[in-house]
Amino acid sequence: MIVRLHGPNIPREFREVRLDSWEGNIEDLIKFISDRNTIYKELLMEKESVRSDLNILINGRHCMFINGLRTKIRTEDIVDILLPVIGG
Repeated sequence: MIVRLHGPNIPREFREVRLDSWEGNIEDLIKFISDRNTIYKELLMEKESVRSDLNILINGRHCMFINGLRTKIRTEDIVDILLPVIGG
């Protein structure tokens, strides 16, 4: 599985995570990645919950149109996490 993070100020080495095997849902995946490094925790979590302002795509489809954070994902999926960009 490939997990790609998109947003401002993400260090290059943290923009992509590769997992050899993964079966579960989006919420569990984000918590798993956040436990690996404090950078991910700061970017993806708010206290102990997944940030509500993230846009999460699975193979190009927004997870909220599938089953939200409970959307099942598999090893062959590509997950894109878009962090909010504020300003105008």
